[in-house]
Amino acid sequence: MKVKAPGGLKTNIAPGESKKITVSTPTTLRRGKLKKDIRIATNDPEAKTLTLSIQANIIEDLYIRPLSINFGIVKQGSSSEKDLLITNKGKNLISITDIKPKMVKMLTISPSYKFTLAPGQTRKLVLTFIPGSNVSAVYGSVVIKTDIEYLPEKIIRTRAKIVANN
Repeated sequence: MKVKAPGGLKTNIAPGESKKITVSTPTTLRRGKLKKDIRIATNDPEAKTLTLSIQANIIEDLYIRPLSINFGIVKQGSSSEKDLLITNKGKNLISITDIKPKMVKMLTISPSYKFTLAPGQTRKLVLTFIPGSNVSAVYGSVVIKTDIEYLPEKIIRTRAKIVANN
């Protein structure tokens, strides 16, 4: 959090005078409710410390749900599908410039081409997990690249447990 006051953070305010204090806090990679307290130390014997509270509800411009995908138990020779929703909750167009799975042989994404989301628009992607021949737990991810300066990519973690087809 940054606090700015005229004359610096240690400034004198004469009786009856007022001064403006500017407070800002970064919201990049944050979401949901935010609450911060600012404590101001004074030489006033009746109010040695003042506390100012700020509150905000931070809304992500690029809203992706779920944040991680668990395909659960998947038998060899079968497949499992899960939906991934991408919503533009901002005020500007957002371009999805690339979508790639990190488990290339076991995970496919449809559609996997570039697209643009207008404000308020949602796009559904379908992730399909096709297990390999090894019985094991597997972990991977989907990398979604954007044209958002402060959010060049978003990573969605994936996992599954491959079991024998008996």
